[in-house]
Amino acid sequence: MLLLVLCVVSYNVGLILTCKSADVDTEDVFDFYVCPKDEVNGKPRVSFSVKGTIEKHEKVVNIPITVPYCQELVFVRVLVNNHEAPPAVYLDEEYLRVTIRYRPKQDSASSYALFAKTVPHEDCEDDSSSSEP
Repeated sequence: MLLLVLCVVSYNVGLILTCKSADVDTEDVFDFYVCPKDEVNGKPRVSFSVKGTIEKHEKVVNIPITVPYCQELVFVRVLVNNHEAPPAVYLDEEYLRVTIRYRPKQDSASSYALFAKTVPHEDCEDDSSSSEP
C-alpha cells in the first residue's frame, strides 16, 4: 500500500506544520510555539487537553484554552481529522483560544484534539513551601 503525505511548513504567528495524506481519514497537525524553545524555563508539561467534533455545516469553532494559575503557555498542538481538506487553524495568544475555520463550501464533519503545554511562570512564588498557622 502506497501512502502519499504532503507537509507544508509556514511561519505566521508561530510554526505551523500541516500534513495531508491520501488516506481516507487524514489527521492534520498544527503546532504553535508561543515562545522559542531555547527561551523556555523548565520542562513543559501538558496542562490542558480537549477533544471534540465539528458538525458538517459548522464553519468556525473557537476553543478556549485554560492555563493553570502560575503557569505560562509555551506550546499548543491541534490535531484535526477531516477526510476532505484541512481547515485553517489559528492561535490567539492574547485571549488563549484556538480557532478552527473551514471554507464556505467545505461541508464535512470532522473531529479535533487540542493539547497545550505550560511551564511554571518565573514571576510566581511557590506557595506550597509556606505553612499556615
